[in-house]
Amino acid sequence: MVPADSTVKVAKDLNGKTIAANSLHSLADAVPKLWVDQNGGDSSTLKFVEMPFAAMPAAFDAGRVDAALISEPFMSVAAKSARVLVYGYDCIAKDFLLGAYFTTPQWAKDHADVIVHFRTAMRQAAAWANANPAKSGELLAKYTKIDPALMQPLIDVAAKFGSFSAFPARELIY
Repeated sequence: MVPADSTVKVAKDLNGKTIAANSLHSLADAVPKLWVDQNGGDSSTLKFVEMPFAAMPAAFDAGRVDAALISEPFMSVAAKSARVLVYGYDCIAKDFLLGAYFTTPQWAKDHADVIVHFRTAMRQAAAWANANPAKSGELLAKYTKIDPALMQPLIDVAAKFGSFSAFPARELIY
């Protein structure tokens, strides 16, 4: 998002600007960098400040930031004085996995029945959440089928901006 009266219209307009992110050295600053680079700007010129989502609307109003990667319900609050420039996560991939559950091989072996029930439940909840995006934003999705290919875009973005070295996502799946 950018302030409603911002002259920022395209990625290169963000060059040299200050962007609010809820955490630094994470997707919160990697996503704007990636989007700017993919769309004709230069992410090396961006400046980031870390602040909670709740503080971002006031930072727009006070002129302390030029843009912010912000999420609901704070986007709705910010929309009173700001506008959506782009839905930033779209620059990562059309579909990707943002979170995952892990366990040890021994626990999985000892609780195979729990794993089966958990996986089934997560898959059903994800289908409902994808069919009901407004409602799912208010609820925690309980079911998913983890596909390593959906993790690779996030691994690649993190590697691009120096969080760690790239590796195949399949190495994370037991």
